[in-house]
Amino acid sequence: MKEDDFVIYKSNSTEEFVRNIIDKNTVVGTELLLNYAYTHPHSPLYLVPNAPLASYINHGGSMMSIKPKSKGANVKVQWPKDGSNSAKLFEWTYSQNGNHFSTNFDGMNFKSLNPWLNDHPIDVIERSGKLAFEYVALRDIHNGEEILIDYGDLWEEAWKEYSGRHPYARDSLFRHAINVPESFFPDNWLNTTDKYEIAELQDLDALPRGVALPMTYKHNGKPVGSKYAYVVGLEKGFSDKFLEYSEQKGVVELYRKLLTEQEVSFRVDAHIHM
Repeated sequence: MKEDDFVIYKSNSTEEFVRNIIDKNTVVGTELLLNYAYTHPHSPLYLVPNAPLASYINHGGSMMSIKPKSKGANVKVQWPKDGSNSAKLFEWTYSQNGNHFSTNFDGMNFKSLNPWLNDHPIDVIERSGKLAFEYVALRDIHNGEEILIDYGDLWEEAWKEYSGRHPYARDSLFRHAINVPESFFPDNWLNTTDKYEIAELQDLDALPRGVALPMTYKHNGKPVGSKYAYVVGLEKGFSDKFLEYSEQKGVVELYRKLLTEQEVSFRVDAHIHM
């Protein structure tokens, strides 16, 4: 998931014709689900486990000792280990496209350990529910002992600040994601964006006249997929000629909008036509 998925926007449920249309200019809260999400302060990606009982694991702080019943976390998170059944299962799961899984598990050549670690966060988000991490005991856990994990220093600081305020001074309920352990997120998940960006084409002047190239996403180099998402080589001075034609036809204002407004998906300039 991404950060915006946890934001609650204003909506009008009583509208007669179109109901529950959200107003993204007005934030009214944050989803409780954020408290169960794992993330890194420099990553746009949030991992929300949906396994049974995962949401019941509370914060215990850093592990204090390996002695039985000692204070602090007694469990940590880690990625499935190479060769383990869970590693094979989720490598197979992650390789599936759409909601219909193939039956090639027994014949699959397992060679990519935790393949999602090599992908961009946008690609990981698109494969929601097809990756996994494990909860592993840090020491012997006795019968009746609570399972605890370390939520991280940032979470603990946020909780101390929130709980230290008088209840009447709290303007909202506590919402804060769990911080992943150091090095748990790979470098390619850090200091990046969850926004879809179009890759810039280099040397547009050299694009031959009449040649069309598909536009691609910046994060993975794959085609955008729209039948209109192409860059086309045009002769030099095309924009001037198009402007002159627009003036003759009395549609110059439409031309200017196509040329200058970003929300319009059609653009014309001296070299390209999308």
